[in-house]
Amino acid sequence: MSNNFSDIFMQVTGAAQTIAANEEIIPQQPEEKPLEQPQEEKQEFDVQAWKEEQQQIRNTVYDYLEEITSLLQAGEVDFLQYLNVQAHFMEYSVSNTLLILAQNANAQKIGSAKFWHEKGALLQKGARHIYILEKGTAYQKRDGSISTNYEPRKMYDISQTNVKVNTQPQTFDQRTLLTGLIKDYPGKMEIVADLSLPVVVKENQDILYREGMSFDEGFTWLSYIIGRMALTIEDTAKMNYKAWCISYLLCQKAGIPFQSAFFQENNSLLRADSPKAFRMELKEIRQTAVTLYDQIQSAADKEQQVTL
Repeated sequence: MSNNFSDIFMQVTGAAQTIAANEEIIPQQPEEKPLEQPQEEKQEFDVQAWKEEQQQIRNTVYDYLEEITSLLQAGEVDFLQYLNVQAHFMEYSVSNTLLILAQNANAQKIGSAKFWHEKGALLQKGARHIYILEKGTAYQKRDGSISTNYEPRKMYDISQTNVKVNTQPQTFDQRTLLTGLIKDYPGKMEIVADLSLPVVVKENQDILYREGMSFDEGFTWLSYIIGRMALTIEDTAKMNYKAWCISYLLCQKAGIPFQSAFFQENNSLLRADSPKAFRMELKEIRQTAVTLYDQIQSAADKEQQVTL
């Protein structure tokens, strides 16, 4: 496989085969006999006690969320650690990613007890759970507006089961990565011999690339540029920081070593007046990265169909 960005760029419209390493859950035989559930005497269900317990859990989960957000915003939690967890759980919202970070930053794959049971997995004795928030029912507030309940849901990481997962991330053909990333980009793109920076964007949105870059460096810069173009922020410093965060997420998700000395971990640039407002800043980063990653995944799916 070529590691030269210029070569791949010149071939980006050619046919390419996606190399996909689909996640596979492999059941293992338990070393010990599964723990049998103890027989309990039937008792009358106390609805009020159940409601109070659920409200206490809900309050605790929201406290977790506010605390981890505040710590991240204050720089007391490593921002790159948050980005790593978000890249791994790209399908999860910012709030749920923060809850995973707060409760088990090393989680690899989470699911409910029902999910693991349907996979043929057994929870370990004394399995530790975490909580995420799951969208519930919509309701009308007193002012007439519509809001949605979010209820805590108990989840277990795969490390709490008797199965193992193939954690090798999905990989993509280099041409597929570029094809998906530049989909619908309005400007022209050209590789030139001499540039002051690896990538330069002209006023007409044409993009110039410095010849001879490695693919990793080229993809890092290209995802930064495309991410920045998708943002509408007047604060240039904040826009650039968010764009580098988007690039980092895409590189992590695509298995590309992030190559930029320009990205400095400084989430103070994401100025916000409250934890909720800070999460909204993170939400814009995630949503943009998800949109671009979906384009890459779509390009990979099309390439795979061509080769079948």
